[in-house]
Amino acid sequence: MGDLCMPRPVLRLSEKGIKLKEVLRSLMYIHIAISFVMMIFLGLLDGIFELIAPAILYCGINQNNYCSILIYFILNTMGIVFKFSYLVQIWNMFGFADSFQIVPATNIILLLIIAFYLTADIFTLQAYQEFKACAEPHHVGEGRDYEANQELSSFGGRVGGGPIGGYQPPQPQTNNVRQPAGNSNFHAFRGQGVRLGGT
Repeated sequence: MGDLCMPRPVLRLSEKGIKLKEVLRSLMYIHIAISFVMMIFLGLLDGIFELIAPAILYCGINQNNYCSILIYFILNTMGIVFKFSYLVQIWNMFGFADSFQIVPATNIILLLIIAFYLTADIFTLQAYQEFKACAEPHHVGEGRDYEANQELSSFGGRVGGGPIGGYQPPQPQTNNVRQPAGNSNFHAFRGQGVRLGGT
């Protein structure tokens, strides 16, 4: 299993999934650039915390992990709410029209960020649905199946419809009597026992 810095893919993607993966990679680079813009115009801490989202997307892209992609989608959706609330505060403070004259850079940057969030959510949701479909066992044979390797066992994945996490159910024992090795003529006593020295 790959570490955090160089995660390894654990899911084989379909052709559509590969194309969406490249789109997500482009969104990640744009999101990183937006984070640095936020550091300059909206505050250093805001930009630093914004880097968490593309870092999660990075792990999702390199592992083909639809759970990480879903988390990125949720963070972007929350970002839409927070950035729009920030805009509403500015408009209430200066007025809608006057705000574009007093703080034009802040207004334009926030509107562009919200537009990016909306665009990213559209592609992220499509990628989540496609990646998750590739992970379903009933899609095997349609170009959507898990890589049959040891890494899936550590994730508890199902490989080719087999046991989860590499678990093998115990085999039933047909004979509880152990026969000594090297003596094929040995037969276990199955009669009724007699207690010696008893009354």
